[in-house]
Amino acid sequence: RDLPSFPTRRSSDLIASGRTLASSREDVLRTPVLPGSILKIATLVAALESGVIRPETRMLCPRQIEIEGRRYSCSHPDVGRPIGPAEALAHSCNGYFASIATRLRREALDRALAQLGLPSSSPSVPMASAALGLEGTRMSAEQLLAAFVRITTEAPARMRNDTRAVVLEGLRGAAEYGTASVFGNRGLSALAKTGTAPMQIGRA
Repeated sequence: RDLPSFPTRRSSDLIASGRTLASSREDVLRTPVLPGSILKIATLVAALESGVIRPETRMLCPRQIEIEGRRYSCSHPDVGRPIGPAEALAHSCNGYFASIATRLRREALDRALAQLGLPSSSPSVPMASAALGLEGTRMSAEQLLAAFVRITTEAPARMRNDTRAVVLEGLRGAAEYGTASVFGNRGLSALAKTGTAPMQIGRA
């Protein structure tokens, strides 16, 4: 519905093939930018794999946080109860991930980034900013998409099955009820993660 028609093949086959079905503005897709909230996938992997949190770890969203003197709000609905890691990823909850970042070691984050085929974080950037993708290493949309495809189609080496299960639940929830709920509203089942990053041309 409202999608271009492609040759009749299972979507999993198309994804696994690595073939680009459609694109535009490849100059933008290849421009390194701050990853923004997409980096929360790696942060969640790092926190689960290193034992900073468990799949059942729940926290109450503070609604507003301060990182390096800047205030950030959570735009997701106030559910009025503690949320777990999958729901936090689905809602892209800044409060949940900022709390994770205060306990996360940089080597754990860099290990998760490597598992996803992404470059290491910048050691000069504080962990909270790096873990939320607000500052640090710039990555192209192509790199981020490749990392997304990798974790959704195969279990990267040395990643526990329960870690990947939580991430997939969060990506599914984003499309169903979270930041990418336009998919669910149109009756589409998907895995998704939203992220906003400033471009060098001054636009997001």
